[in-house]
Amino acid sequence: MVVAGVAAVLLAGYGLTMLASGSGYDLAVKDPSSGTADAPVVIEEFADFQCPACKVAAAPIKEVLKAYPTQVRFVYRDFPIPGHEHARVAAAAGLCAAQQEKFKPFYETVYGEQENWVAFDRAAFDAYLVSVAQKPELNLDLADFNACRASRDAKREVENDYQEGISRSVDSTPTFFINGVKRAEVLSVFQWIQLINAELEKKGLQPENTPSQPQS
Repeated sequence: MVVAGVAAVLLAGYGLTMLASGSGYDLAVKDPSSGTADAPVVIEEFADFQCPACKVAAAPIKEVLKAYPTQVRFVYRDFPIPGHEHARVAAAAGLCAAQQEKFKPFYETVYGEQENWVAFDRAAFDAYLVSVAQKPELNLDLADFNACRASRDAKREVENDYQEGISRSVDSTPTFFINGVKRAEVLSVFQWIQLINAELEKKGLQPENTPSQPQS
């Protein structure tokens, strides 16, 4: 788990500096999500693409979403940790992939290859993001992707998520809210089953499926 641990005044300054450059862009996607809009269980995750614990947390979430396709809605919110050099750039790129309806393959690719790019310098990381955009599973409009991620709008939306996280006492990643209840830890598939089924029970609902669990 990665802890933010930075004074509020520094946090604000950090965000304003990142917003200082870039042009306008009509960003339609604010918080990438999957699952049905009226799902009885809503999982919000505040996460950082450069956070190792977030990478670990991604695999159980994938199983949960496969098992509860109509009963769980997953919302991804950006919480880039100060000191993570690529976190804000990756967050903006994720929004821009979502703009072209390709957030899921972006999310899976960038987390899956985290160990490969985490030590890149800024130029190499930028080239990496371009290569991700061109992968067959994304095949993004590259001019649109580049214009989006360089824009004030994408940077502002990342900052909005970050400030919302601060307002909700998020100080580490990943931090989850399950129907509004905070859990600041990596959860196993079994723990997710327990939490989701408990929420469904409160609403008088039966789980539609049971996620597969990794063999010990």
